[in-house]
Amino acid sequence: MRKSNTRLHVTMSDGEIIECFKAADTVEKVIFKLGPEKVLEKDYENMLISRHQLSPSSRQFTKKNGYYISRDFNTEKKKWLLERIAERLGVSIRVKVV
Repeated sequence: MRKSNTRLHVTMSDGEIIECFKAADTVEKVIFKLGPEKVLEKDYENMLISRHQLSPSSRQFTKKNGYYISRDFNTEKKKWLLERIAERLGVSIRVKVV
């Protein structure tokens, strides 16, 4: 039996709530809310965002506005990655798995 999907509920520092049906969509929206160039600067390992398709790579990316956004990782890992990027940016966000 397949586990039910989990989502991410993100509260931005300005109080805006970002929550999509898919956790990967929430991550993408948060990246673009924070600013993809800023996130790219702090995502040293290119876990969430890259300017180039990492090759050879078994990881799944979606290309949007010239950036490759990771679609991989389980929801807990996505939560951790968003929290780490926000901390590196000095931005206060709350991320919950729902």
